[in-house]
Amino acid sequence: MYEINEATLTPENFFAGDFPIERDFGTAGATIAKHEPVKLVGGQILPVTLGTATAADEENVVPARTAEENTVAGLYGIAAEDAATGEETVIYLTGEFFTESIPLKTGVTADVLKPHFRKLNIFLKEMKNNG
Repeated sequence: MYEINEATLTPENFFAGDFPIERDFGTAGATIAKHEPVKLVGGQILPVTLGTATAADEENVVPARTAEENTVAGLYGIAAEDAATGEETVIYLTGEFFTESIPLKTGVTADVLKPHFRKLNIFLKEMKNNG
């Protein structure tokens, strides 16, 4: 007999507007989650993690960088897809995105990223509750 196939569609509210989206490709230097903010470090794409000042920073950088400066150093864009270490991945370099749809590592906040992303023409917006 014939069976009825059922499919489920779960829409994603990720794009927050119609600002032009530019894309680039890069090689993941670590595991990257879909829609995660990323950095370009040494030619590799890495997830944005909370940056702390290290002894090397304090010795070699005058004045020493803050945790925020270390967090956003090399900020590059937002991952378009999941990627494992060594895989080629797509990165959004510009666009408007909903903050709630962006996974952030522990200690990284949208408030820290927003002003630095604006310089790259990436705009993080809050979803408006219409209810």
